[in-house]
Amino acid sequence: SIAEYAASRVKPGEVIAMDDSSTTFAMIPFLPQDLTVVTNYLNVASTLQQHEKTEVILLGGKLKKETCSTVGKDLERMMGGYHVDKAFFSVKALSPEKELFDAAEEVAGTKRAFIGSGTEVIFLCDHTKLGNYAFSKVCDLKDISMIIMDKCEKIQMEQDELLQYCEREGIKIVFIA
Repeated sequence: SIAEYAASRVKPGEVIAMDDSSTTFAMIPFLPQDLTVVTNYLNVASTLQQHEKTEVILLGGKLKKETCSTVGKDLERMMGGYHVDKAFFSVKALSPEKELFDAAEEVAGTKRAFIGSGTEVIFLCDHTKLGNYAFSKVCDLKDISMIIMDKCEKIQMEQDELLQYCEREGIKIVFIA
């Protein structure tokens, strides 16, 4: 449901970036076909190449075999040469201090490159990431435009506190039931 809502934010003709997360991959069936997609995820690129009206730009870099994606300084340089309407990404953790983290520095660098390329930066976040840490800091939450997150009764207090933070900082947040 996070992926479906995220895809509904994409308009035909837009240029979007999609990182190597499972949630961005799940957006594909819901995307309009007339767009340009910049990605580092081989699975996204190979699936979208079947869409006749979709242009795919596959970013180069070091192949990360376990995720079938590219990472590294070459990718960061390439992404630095692009501007996208919307950048969709996910990370491993959203800390209590409102910082985003991922598993490794080269992955975090890739995420920062995606974030820096977008007019609108959309963080796709399932509730399990809230209140956690991972090894390498990606950015502060205030560096993004929007969060799309599933609603979870077990952590309602944490989600309410996140909502209040986002309202103070001007970050749009959507909770999907």
